Amino acid sequence: MKRAKQKESVCVIDIETRSPADIKQGPARYFAAPAAAIICIGFAIDGGPVKTAWLLDGAPLPAAVLNHKGLYVAHNWFFEYSAFLRFYPGTRLAVPSNWLCTQALARRLQVGSSRASLHEVCEALSLTSPKNDETKRL
Repeated sequence: MKRAKQKESVCVIDIETRSPADIKQGPARYFAAPAAAIICIGFAIDGGPVKTAWLLDGAPLPAAVLNHKGLYVAHNWFFEYSAFLRFYPGTRLAVPSNWLCTQALARRLQVGSSRASLHEVCEALSLTSPKNDETKRL
């Protein structure tokens, strides 16, 4: 008798950050700046409620994110991965094979423009964009 394949757990992540470096130089340089920081993280595990944690002033990364055993998902995985590589090296968040990139999937499926920004993908799929005025300001 064949067993049904168990669905892999996913932790969807979006971070807001700051850095004096220009993001156009790429995430590695952006996060290499000594004053770079992760301001906050929004995350949801396995379709559960979205939770937010503010990480400035030494607040810890939520254990649910840090100890997650499944895939991490982000719209531009390399940005989040680069941040976690800098600030949480040696964790599962700093291992490229633990990430899934929805932007790459959108490009492959030709959803939105070739840039496949989160807003464009949401628009193409008739979904409400999670980017609001506050997150754009951040």
